[in-house]
Formats: sequence, C-alpha cells, structure tokens
Amino acid sequence: LGTLLTNVLFGSKVGFRRGVSVTSRSESKAFEIQLVRYAVPLMPLAVLAWVSSISPRYIIGGLRGTADVGLYAAAFALVSQPFLMGQNVVELALRPLYFEAVSRQDLSSEKRILSLWVGTVALMSLLGVLLVFIFRTPLSGVFLAPQFREASALLPWIALGYAFVATGYVFEKICLAYKNTKLIVLIETVGSAAILAFTWPLVRWQGVSGAAVAVPMAF
Repeated sequence: LGTLLTNVLFGSKVGFRRGVSVTSRSESKAFEIQLVRYAVPLMPLAVLAWVSSISPRYIIGGLRGTADVGLYAAAFALVSQPFLMGQNVVELALRPLYFEAVSRQDLSSEKRILSLWVGTVALMSLLGVLLVFIFRTPLSGVFLAPQFREASALLPWIALGYAFVATGYVFEKICLAYKNTKLIVLIETVGSAAILAFTWPLVRWQGVSGAAVAVPMAF
C-alpha cells in the first residue's frame, strides 16, 4: 500500500521533458514494456515466501496443536535468519560485480565471480550447519526460554534446510541478471509446493520433528 501510494503521488512527476525527441519517447516506451515484463512475474514471490516459511505452522497447529507450533516457531526463528543474513552479506558484496560482468558480457569474469559467490555461501552454510549440530544444546539454553528448549533437536534439520535455501538464492540471482524472472517464480513455486507436500505427511507421522525434517527434504 505504501508503494502504491508513493507511485500515485509522485508518478505524475516522472514524465517526458519538453523537447524530448520522438525517438527518445519510443525508446522510453520500449524500456517501460521491458520493465513491466521483468517485474510483474515477481509479484507472487511474497505469497510464495509466506507459504515456504509460515504455512508449516498452520499444518502443525491443525494436526498437533499450538504447543508444537511454539516449539517449531522458536527453532525456526533461531536458526533460519543467520543463514539468510550471511547469504545477504555475501550478496551485497558480489552481486554488483556479477551484474556488471553480465551487462558487459564478460563471461570469464562472470564465471569467476559466480564461483566465488557460490563457494563462499556454500562454505558458510556448511560451517553453520556443523556449528548448529555441535552446539544445539547450548544455543537452546542461551536463546530459548525453558519451555522451548526441547526444540534443540529440531535445530540441525532447519539449519540444513536453510543451508540449501541460502545457496539456492545465489542461482536465483543469475535469473535476475539475465532477466528471466519467470524462472524465479517457477523455482519458488516448486519450493512452496514441496514444503506442503513433505510437511503434511511427516507431521502426521513424526509430529513437530517431522516438520523440521521436511525443511531440508523440500528445499
């Protein structure tokens, strides 16, 4: 709503200046069409992200009750964000360089930067999974209230799942660089469908631990 309001208020200010040539107008119109084609496919991503991250809580609540939802939510919040934050730090450093290499069609630089990007995120994610597995009990003891500390058994599974997520986000940036945004939506749709497909039977079978196991299996 905020974005919509901003565009309504200020969109009329962004127009053609007087004296702009017909050629410039034509080029501008073509650019607007390209921009719409690039952006519109990305609109469902917010809903898909909600399905991937939040929908398991509703499945757990419906099948097992709200107490198990609390355990899962506590474990999920504790483990998922550090992986996403780490990936984001690397992305902020390397994405501009990668996009620049793609724009100037420098294939060797593009491959070199992408290899560094994927390798760094994958290594960070692997290290994160190992640390969570080794220190899951102290992590729960420090960061979770006593009634949620049994969620420590869920932490390694969620960490492994978000290691896949963090690494996978790198490949989505390739789609952005090459303006293939429809493929990103397809990737996220498959991920969301996989979460639903794995979470439901595993929660019925193993309870809240099944929901945690579903995260790496789906992603």
